Amino acid sequence: MALRHDAKTEQLTVLVVEPRAEDLERTRVTLATAGFRVVPVTRFDAAAPLFEAIHPDAVVLAAQGPDYVAVAVARRLRQMSRGAVPLMYLVESADSEAHRYCLSKGLGVDVASRTGSDSGEELVLRLRAQLRLKSSVRRAMLPAALPTPVDGSPIGADLLPGRGLVLSVS
Repeated sequence: MALRHDAKTEQLTVLVVEPRAEDLERTRVTLATAGFRVVPVTRFDAAAPLFEAIHPDAVVLAAQGPDYVAVAVARRLRQMSRGAVPLMYLVESADSEAHRYCLSKGLGVDVASRTGSDSGEELVLRLRAQLRLKSSVRRAMLPAALPTPVDGSPIGADLLPGRGLVLSVS
């Protein structure tokens, strides 16, 4: 099942850090087909400068042992964004050690399978879920819209002693 882009939504930018060219291309195509603008990079040391330059909406990092460089890069990107940009690890579906390592050391970063029959769909669904969560949190942080008084008085002035209740009929 291919997840296509909905034309009504804006195109979001995803930085993909994957050292293996073939896997990078597969991930790029999967995300582009789903409607994301993809900025691919094969070197982990290029992730932070690119992150600062393009300000992506999300980052996908390939994680593999034995050094798990992706975890250190994720830590740096999390600091740079103050936790505001969703990060996701890609791991081999058969690599239970990498999956476990990323979940235990991964700073709460989500994990998706890099390979497998539904890996592309899983990545897109998890990424969209992370972006919806980010959007919901941002909306919740906005100040609530306060009602505007009909007579132009400060909010709450209708409750002052001797003022009475102000009503207006249009």
